[in-house]
Amino acid sequence: MFFSKTAVVIASLAACVSAQSSAAPSGTVAVHVVQAMIDTSGKPVFSPNEIQANVGDQIQFQFHPANHSVVQATFADPCIPISQSASGNGAQGFFSGFMPVSASSTEIPTFSITVQDTKPIWFYCSQGKHCQAGMVGAINPTANKTLADFTSRAAQAAANLSPGQNPGTGGTSGGATPTTLQTSAATTGASATNTAIPPPNAGAKLAVSMPLVLAAIAASFFFL
Repeated sequence: MFFSKTAVVIASLAACVSAQSSAAPSGTVAVHVVQAMIDTSGKPVFSPNEIQANVGDQIQFQFHPANHSVVQATFADPCIPISQSASGNGAQGFFSGFMPVSASSTEIPTFSITVQDTKPIWFYCSQGKHCQAGMVGAINPTANKTLADFTSRAAQAAANLSPGQNPGTGGTSGGATPTTLQTSAATTGASATNTAIPPPNAGAKLAVSMPLVLAAIAASFFFL
């Protein structure tokens, strides 16, 4: 049986690409992506809103069109920053700042935290009444403190606050400048950073190293 040169090149390239993508370097950090978005029903959500993560893993929040934020809370006080909760024990927590994104945006703002321990981490969006509407989430919830319970508590919250906001002012529409409150690993279980990435598949190209391409072409001649 004979194979065409083109077919073999394609097959060889596919094998090379597969080998590259499957070979994860040792010490690679696991990244859990969470989308901050409006779902198809028009509801503000974090997707997924429940994450099981190991110490050292990163949680990357990607902000889609609208204007969302992510704020760390306590289980006892949803929709209130951990720094302003009596149950927060003085922790500062993380806050992404507001991330206004237009439908025509060429970048997706991201906010990442690194998990420092296995204790549950609770978070919510401080935009308007998004927290009460269910835009909340949990990292490593437990059997005794579940995401369902946290969501139910959030629905009953009297206000939805950003860090530094007075409870008497209710919710907020947010500013246009993202900010980061660096966290204390000892009190919040996470450290944080801000950045931005291109939208999914925007200008995406298949990346294959030149040596692999040349090797695939050379190998094809043996089948002519």
